[in-house]
Amino acid sequence: MYNKISRAHEFFDSNDYLHLEKRFSSFRSVDVSKCFNSIYTHTLYWAVDSIHAAKESNGSVGFANEFDKLMQSMNYNETNGICIGPEVSRIFAEVIFSEIDKKIIDLLTFRKVIYKQDYEFRRYVDDFYIFTHTAAYADKVTGAIATCLSKFNLHVNEGKTETIQRPFSTKRSRIISDANDTVSLFFDKIICYRTNDLGEPAAYPKKILRSDALIRDFIKRVKAICSVHETGYDSISDYVVSAASKRVTDLCDGFASPYEGPHVDEERYIAVQMLLIETIYFFYTVNPTVRASLYVARAVVTATRLFRDKFPERLPFLAESVVRWTIDLVRSIGREERHKDLTAIPLEVLNVLLPMKEIAEDEPLVDDLIVQLCSEYERFEYFEIVSFIFLFGGRSKHRGMVTKLFKRAQDIVGNELGPRVDAQSAHLVLDMLVCPFISIEKRAGWFNRLQGRCGLSRVSRQEAQAAIEDLAKRHWFVRWDRVDFLALLRKKELSAIY
Repeated sequence: MYNKISRAHEFFDSNDYLHLEKRFSSFRSVDVSKCFNSIYTHTLYWAVDSIHAAKESNGSVGFANEFDKLMQSMNYNETNGICIGPEVSRIFAEVIFSEIDKKIIDLLTFRKVIYKQDYEFRRYVDDFYIFTHTAAYADKVTGAIATCLSKFNLHVNEGKTETIQRPFSTKRSRIISDANDTVSLFFDKIICYRTNDLGEPAAYPKKILRSDALIRDFIKRVKAICSVHETGYDSISDYVVSAASKRVTDLCDGFASPYEGPHVDEERYIAVQMLLIETIYFFYTVNPTVRASLYVARAVVTATRLFRDKFPERLPFLAESVVRWTIDLVRSIGREERHKDLTAIPLEVLNVLLPMKEIAEDEPLVDDLIVQLCSEYERFEYFEIVSFIFLFGGRSKHRGMVTKLFKRAQDIVGNELGPRVDAQSAHLVLDMLVCPFISIEKRAGWFNRLQGRCGLSRVSRQEAQAAIEDLAKRHWFVRWDRVDFLALLRKKELSAIY
């Protein structure tokens, strides 16, 4: 399904889904239990070749061998389970699941259950969507899926299996449908789309009389949806944040597009952008997720650039509001127990803090917040260390904190398996050695100690500094000199989280 949709919920709003509902009267969804944690890396051989060939050619060099070795090396040479998150893991799993799809069809054909006649199925990562004429056929297909999964050491999560008859309307699809209607109604009150001079649709703001009333009414309607479907904000918030972030971008594009119609008051752009960003922050604060954090950051950076370039006198107004909402967000997340045991500062906070570098770098409240968050620096890992050093930059008043973060990085590398084995250590070594906010003398000294750690001879101070300067000619994992946040966020959003 990947060539047509980027998220699973899009399938339920597609022509393909309607076509299948027209042909089949029964629908069943089947989930694979603990998919990525259960994948045995050697099963890639079984997917690419026959099981017999895989057993006979374990030492052969080929696609399966090289890919298997790569996935093991990403996970401390473990063969049980693959890393969750990297796009390469999804590709690895897809190679295996594509073979499972084929085996399901072959097994059912052998059992006289014919694909595209008695049933069809679609799969998104580890979710199977089965369409059949009867529940009995659905049982046969489910049985075949379970059998073929077991050959690859995978299993069906029976607790998540759901069967419905026409009309096909799952709880999830009903929630999204109702949310879409409510979101569309909200946006129709504040944004209109007109054809610009290039013949393209462009977004323009409508006049707003009471923004607070609009937000309250919208939130009330979303709450009603949650109540009707007996669910929480987590079922809707990501969708709302994503949709509102897109409208922020649409309005910025609309402002720049040529249009000879009636002049649009600039105050309308300001009012609607502020309304959208406040809405984004509300729904993100009540349910922060890593995926949604990218949309929050994109909206903030996009609006900041519009205000800075077109309404510079109103930029302080935007900055003050965003800073206030960000502080509320950080405090809210900080009170949640689910984050405290996982990491010192969750990614949901870091991704929203980073745009502060662009909108309010010298704002005292932001400085105070960042310093306060660094109180637990001794628990920091890679992402916290590089994020806060980036936020502090080269400002002299934060030099002491940068030194502490650098020391924390050194401690991690010293206590772990080292950069030759441990990925976090390798990231920290390369990023810290080229960081311009740390004196070259300190970096050169650490470089020499690392030489010894890796079994290499130490060099003179001048040679160490020369090596550091050579390393700094390229960017490693962090670009310290300048970051185009929008370009970076677009790249991150292309790699969908699943």
